[in-house]
Amino acid sequence: MTTPEHIAMLNGRTAAVQAATADLLERGALRSDGHTVSAGATVPGMTDLQRAIHRAVHNGAPRVEQDRDVVAQLDLLQRDCVRRGLLHPPKRAKNGRSVGGLLLGGVILLVVLAVLKAPIPLVVVTMVAIVVALFFVIRRQPAKRERRTKQGIAALQQARAETSETAPLGSRVAAFGTRPLLLAFPQRPSSAGRSSTSTTR
Repeated sequence: MTTPEHIAMLNGRTAAVQAATADLLERGALRSDGHTVSAGATVPGMTDLQRAIHRAVHNGAPRVEQDRDVVAQLDLLQRDCVRRGLLHPPKRAKNGRSVGGLLLGGVILLVVLAVLKAPIPLVVVTMVAIVVALFFVIRRQPAKRERRTKQGIAALQQARAETSETAPLGSRVAAFGTRPLLLAFPQRPSSAGRSSTSTTR
Protein backbone atom coordinates (compact mmCIF):
# COMPACT_ATOMS: atom_id res chain seq x y z
CA MET A 1 0.00 0.00 0.00
CA THR A 2 1.35 3.43 -0.97
CA THR A 3 0.93 5.74 2.03
CA PRO A 4 0.92 9.55 2.18
CA GLU A 5 4.49 9.32 3.48
CA HIS A 6 5.52 7.43 0.34
CA ILE A 7 3.86 10.11 -1.78
CA ALA A 8 5.57 12.85 0.22
CA MET A 9 8.95 11.14 -0.19
CA LEU A 10 8.52 11.54 -3.94
CA ASN A 11 9.04 15.26 -3.26
CA GLY A 12 12.04 14.63 -1.01
CA ARG A 13 12.93 13.74 2.57
CA THR A 14 11.91 17.17 3.85
CA ALA A 15 8.46 16.75 2.33
CA ALA A 16 8.07 13.39 4.07
CA VAL A 17 8.77 15.00 7.44
CA GLN A 18 6.41 17.87 6.64
CA ALA A 19 3.58 15.49 5.80
CA ALA A 20 4.13 13.41 8.92
CA THR A 21 4.30 16.56 11.03
CA ALA A 22 1.12 17.99 9.50
CA ASP A 23 -0.77 14.83 10.41
CA LEU A 24 0.53 14.96 13.99
CA LEU A 25 -0.45 18.63 14.28
CA GLU A 26 -3.94 17.97 12.98
CA ARG A 27 -4.45 15.07 15.39
CA GLY A 28 -3.04 16.94 18.39
CA ALA A 29 0.08 14.83 18.95
CA LEU A 30 2.07 17.98 18.23
CA ARG A 31 1.02 21.49 19.18
CA SER A 32 2.18 24.85 17.92
CA ASP A 33 1.89 28.23 19.63
CA GLY A 34 2.87 30.07 16.48
CA HIS A 35 6.61 30.01 17.18
CA THR A 36 7.52 26.64 18.64
CA VAL A 37 6.22 23.11 18.32
CA SER A 38 5.72 20.95 21.41
CA ALA A 39 4.78 17.33 21.85
CA GLY A 40 1.38 16.35 23.20
CA ALA A 41 0.11 12.87 23.96
CA THR A 42 0.67 10.14 21.40
CA VAL A 43 -2.29 9.19 19.23
CA PRO A 44 -3.33 5.82 17.77
CA GLY A 45 -2.05 4.81 14.38
CA MET A 46 1.19 6.80 14.41
CA THR A 47 3.70 5.58 11.84
CA ASP A 48 7.31 4.79 12.73
CA LEU A 49 8.38 8.11 11.21
CA GLN A 50 5.74 9.98 13.18
CA ARG A 51 6.80 8.29 16.41
CA ALA A 52 10.42 9.29 15.73
CA ILE A 53 9.38 12.91 15.04
CA HIS A 54 7.15 13.02 18.13
CA ARG A 55 9.99 11.63 20.28
CA ALA A 56 12.48 14.11 18.83
CA VAL A 57 10.15 17.06 19.53
CA HIS A 58 9.49 15.73 23.03
CA ASN A 59 13.25 15.50 23.64
CA GLY A 60 13.76 19.07 22.42
CA ALA A 61 15.82 18.30 19.33
CA PRO A 62 16.85 21.65 17.78
CA ARG A 63 16.53 20.26 14.24
CA VAL A 64 14.25 17.26 14.16
CA GLU A 65 15.22 16.34 10.60
CA GLN A 66 18.74 15.68 11.91
CA ASP A 67 17.61 13.50 14.81
CA ARG A 68 19.17 10.04 14.54
CA ASP A 69 15.90 8.13 14.76
CA VAL A 70 14.17 10.44 12.28
CA VAL A 71 17.04 10.07 9.81
CA ALA A 72 16.90 6.28 10.21
CA GLN A 73 13.16 6.22 9.48
CA LEU A 74 13.63 8.50 6.45
CA ASP A 75 16.31 6.14 5.17
CA LEU A 76 13.93 3.19 5.52
CA LEU A 77 11.11 5.09 3.80
CA GLN A 78 13.37 6.16 0.94
CA ARG A 79 14.65 2.60 0.46
CA ASP A 80 11.06 1.33 0.45
CA CYS A 81 10.17 3.85 -2.28
CA VAL A 82 13.12 2.57 -4.31
CA ARG A 83 12.02 -1.03 -3.70
CA ARG A 84 8.49 -0.18 -4.87
CA GLY A 85 9.88 1.36 -8.04
CA LEU A 86 8.77 4.89 -7.14
CA LEU A 87 12.26 6.39 -6.87
CA HIS A 88 15.57 5.76 -8.56
CA PRO A 89 18.37 4.62 -6.22
CA PRO A 90 20.48 7.55 -4.99
CA LYS A 91 23.33 8.24 -7.39
CA ARG A 92 26.74 8.07 -5.79
CA ALA A 93 29.07 10.92 -6.63
CA LYS A 94 32.24 9.83 -8.42
CA ASN A 95 33.62 13.26 -9.27
CA GLY A 96 35.71 13.56 -6.12
CA ARG A 97 37.36 10.19 -6.64
CA SER A 98 38.14 11.10 -10.27
CA VAL A 99 39.86 14.34 -9.24
CA GLY A 100 41.86 12.58 -6.52
CA GLY A 101 42.94 9.82 -8.87
CA LEU A 102 43.97 12.28 -11.56
CA LEU A 103 45.97 14.37 -9.10
CA LEU A 104 47.76 11.31 -7.74
CA GLY A 105 48.53 10.04 -11.21
CA GLY A 106 49.81 13.47 -12.26
CA VAL A 107 52.11 13.75 -9.26
CA ILE A 108 53.49 10.27 -9.86
CA LEU A 109 54.11 11.08 -13.53
CA LEU A 110 55.91 14.32 -12.66
CA VAL A 111 58.08 12.51 -10.12
CA VAL A 112 58.99 9.87 -12.71
CA LEU A 113 59.86 12.58 -15.23
CA ALA A 114 62.00 14.36 -12.63
CA VAL A 115 63.84 11.15 -11.71
CA LEU A 116 64.48 10.41 -15.40
CA LYS A 117 65.65 14.02 -15.84
CA ALA A 118 63.21 14.60 -18.69
CA PRO A 119 63.62 17.73 -20.80
CA ILE A 120 62.01 20.83 -19.34
CA PRO A 121 59.59 21.27 -22.29
CA LEU A 122 58.26 17.74 -21.72
CA VAL A 123 57.69 18.44 -18.01
CA VAL A 124 55.90 21.72 -18.83
CA VAL A 125 53.69 20.04 -21.43
CA THR A 126 52.86 17.28 -18.92
CA MET A 127 51.91 19.83 -16.24
CA VAL A 128 49.71 21.74 -18.67
CA ALA A 129 48.01 18.50 -19.73
CA ILE A 130 47.32 17.62 -16.09
CA VAL A 131 45.86 21.08 -15.37
CA VAL A 132 43.64 20.93 -18.46
CA ALA A 133 42.45 17.42 -17.57
CA LEU A 134 41.65 18.56 -14.00
CA PHE A 135 39.71 21.53 -15.36
CA PHE A 136 37.48 19.33 -17.50
CA VAL A 137 36.98 16.69 -14.80
CA ILE A 138 35.97 19.30 -12.20
CA ARG A 139 33.78 21.23 -14.63
CA ARG A 140 31.97 18.20 -15.95
CA GLN A 141 28.76 17.67 -14.00
CA PRO A 142 26.94 14.36 -14.11
CA ALA A 143 23.63 14.51 -15.94
CA LYS A 144 20.89 15.40 -13.52
CA ARG A 145 18.43 12.57 -13.35
CA GLU A 146 14.84 12.80 -12.22
CA ARG A 147 14.64 11.19 -8.79
CA ARG A 148 11.17 9.83 -9.47
CA THR A 149 10.62 6.91 -11.77
CA LYS A 150 7.77 6.97 -14.30
CA GLN A 151 5.80 4.91 -11.80
CA GLY A 152 6.60 7.46 -9.07
CA ILE A 153 5.50 10.38 -11.24
CA ALA A 154 2.25 8.57 -12.02
CA ALA A 155 1.67 7.83 -8.32
CA LEU A 156 2.19 11.49 -7.39
CA GLN A 157 -0.14 12.68 -10.15
CA GLN A 158 -2.78 10.17 -9.06
CA ALA A 159 -2.46 11.26 -5.42
CA ARG A 160 -2.94 14.89 -6.40
CA ALA A 161 -5.96 14.03 -8.50
CA GLU A 162 -7.56 11.98 -5.71
CA THR A 163 -6.74 14.21 -2.72
CA SER A 164 -9.60 16.56 -1.95
CA GLU A 165 -9.75 19.60 0.33
CA THR A 166 -11.47 17.46 2.94
CA ALA A 167 -8.67 14.85 3.02
CA PRO A 168 -6.52 14.60 6.17
CA LEU A 169 -3.97 17.40 6.38
CA GLY A 170 -1.03 15.00 6.15
CA SER A 171 -2.33 13.61 2.86
CA ARG A 172 -2.83 17.09 1.43
CA VAL A 173 0.67 18.19 2.44
CA ALA A 174 2.10 14.96 0.99
CA ALA A 175 0.47 15.63 -2.36
CA PHE A 176 0.69 19.41 -2.61
CA GLY A 177 3.48 20.58 -0.29
CA THR A 178 3.21 23.05 2.58
CA ARG A 179 0.42 25.27 1.19
CA PRO A 180 -2.34 23.23 2.92
CA LEU A 181 -0.32 23.49 6.15
CA LEU A 182 -0.12 27.26 5.81
CA LEU A 183 -3.86 27.45 5.20
CA ALA A 184 -4.60 25.20 8.19
CA PHE A 185 -2.38 27.23 10.52
CA PRO A 186 -2.60 30.82 9.24
CA GLN A 187 -1.48 32.29 12.57
CA ARG A 188 2.04 31.04 11.89
CA PRO A 189 2.84 31.98 8.31
CA SER A 190 6.49 31.05 8.49
CA SER A 191 6.56 28.52 11.31
CA ALA A 192 4.55 26.03 9.27
CA GLY A 193 7.52 25.72 6.98
CA ARG A 194 9.84 26.11 9.94
CA SER A 195 8.10 23.37 11.88
CA SER A 196 9.23 21.15 9.07
CA THR A 197 12.62 22.77 8.64
CA SER A 198 14.06 24.11 11.86
CA THR A 199 11.81 22.06 14.11
CA THR A 200 10.34 19.12 12.27
CA ARG A 201 11.58 19.08 8.74
